[in-house]
Amino acid sequence: MIKKAIIFMFLFASMINVGYAKKDVFTKEQRAEIEKMVEEVLINDPSIFVRVVEKIKQNEENERVKKQSEKISANLERFDAEHDPFLGKDGKDVVYIYHFFDYNCGYCKVMSKTILEMAEKLENVKIVMKETPIFGEDSEYAARAGLYANQKGKFKEFYKEMMSTKARANEETVSRISKNIGLNVKEMKKFVDSKEAKDSISQNTSLAIDVEIQSLPTTMIGQKLFPGALSYDEMAKLVSEYKEFLKKENK
Repeated sequence: MIKKAIIFMFLFASMINVGYAKKDVFTKEQRAEIEKMVEEVLINDPSIFVRVVEKIKQNEENERVKKQSEKISANLERFDAEHDPFLGKDGKDVVYIYHFFDYNCGYCKVMSKTILEMAEKLENVKIVMKETPIFGEDSEYAARAGLYANQKGKFKEFYKEMMSTKARANEETVSRISKNIGLNVKEMKKFVDSKEAKDSISQNTSLAIDVEIQSLPTTMIGQKLFPGALSYDEMAKLVSEYKEFLKKENK
């Protein structure tokens, strides 16, 4: 069986390398014999096919991650925008974390607890909050309002309230929460409609597209993207590992 599997893989590789589609590669009889052998091998040991498919998928994923890493490196300067709010600490030796989120994203709401806990507990960590609305005009409105709250020094309160409410993040919810945390609602609405607000959010969404962020929430630590709602323990471990990596790099 092992011998046949080896022959099968050799013939399969040969067909790929020389172009199986060409009629003059094998005779009709040879092709029939190869197909019979392939069928026999797969029937007797289907796991061969499964392993081949898994290997192909892994190679494709590795290639995707490699290309994505190259795109991140090419766009590093765009991750640090003046309009972005941040949570945690600021300073020379902080570890930067970039968090892409939407106020109408259920998993983003789940992860908001992790983000707030990290900002409180972890030392030397700066969490840059990338407002990335993907769920329509309501999300766009809320994202712009988040930038206004940041300008007024109220982003943390705004983020916490927006992520804890069960109501959809829309103009009504944004106005109610803005008023509750002491923001000028009339002034906020004016800012939301401004070119500055629209351009700032457009920069974030454009960046997310260019580095091929495929879902929210997505968090970047050390030029690596981690999709999904990560727990505090998962995030703390990733940050710790990255700090150790930086220590080795700086030796």
